[in-house]
Amino acid sequence: MQPILVLFVALAVFCENAFGVNFPTDILKCKKGDTDCIVKSANKVLQSYGAEGARAINLLPLDPLLIPRIYIKQGAESPVNVELIYTNNTLNGIKNCEFFGIKGFDENIEGNYEIRAKGPIVSLLGPYSINGKILVLPIQGEGQSNITIMNPEMLVKFNGKKIEKNGKIYMKPDNTRLTFTTTRIYMRLENLYNGDKVLGESTNTFLNENWNEVFPEIRKSVFDALSQIVESYMTNVFTKIPYNELFAEGK
Repeated sequence: MQPILVLFVALAVFCENAFGVNFPTDILKCKKGDTDCIVKSANKVLQSYGAEGARAINLLPLDPLLIPRIYIKQGAESPVNVELIYTNNTLNGIKNCEFFGIKGFDENIEGNYEIRAKGPIVSLLGPYSINGKILVLPIQGEGQSNITIMNPEMLVKFNGKKIEKNGKIYMKPDNTRLTFTTTRIYMRLENLYNGDKVLGESTNTFLNENWNEVFPEIRKSVFDALSQIVESYMTNVFTKIPYNELFAEGK
């Protein structure tokens, strides 16, 4: 590493440790355990920084949210016996969601946390590949997909772990689990059966008519993939800002 680069890196580290994080001034800091205030503040963060992110607090852009990979492989014992892969998809519509319940964020860092949010529409867009059988229907294809989730209600649960860096205490999310309910899912898989339009249209119609039988069979894999993404995003923020500095008056 060149000497001048070493100097800049050292300076950056010194400034972060010496002067702390420049918490956005338009975000209200709440007292620990004040859940009503925390919900209000979290919604402000989502509305103000959901699309662009906030570099000062290590918050990456949330909408669209990149989902590098969802891998679903169901065995012959499942009605949905497929190998289904989504690669470099984006989750769109998060900025229109709203937090409505948050638990935790009190004096005890190492407790259980819950975050609840809901929204009108969230869509997963991008490349897919599928091969196998869904219910009684053989299915094969590779192309672009659109999975639209109506009225999602999301629940994120995680455990807080206390870690120490440079004499300050941080909270690290652990064992994160995201689940959601929905009133309807619409699916569109392009280029099924090597572009056979008749078979492709009939299969998409079949999938949409039977979505409430298909989704329960694959939701665990979907939840697992999204849980990892959510934990990564939360870790970026919560291990950047000392726990006490998240709150008003350091309490």
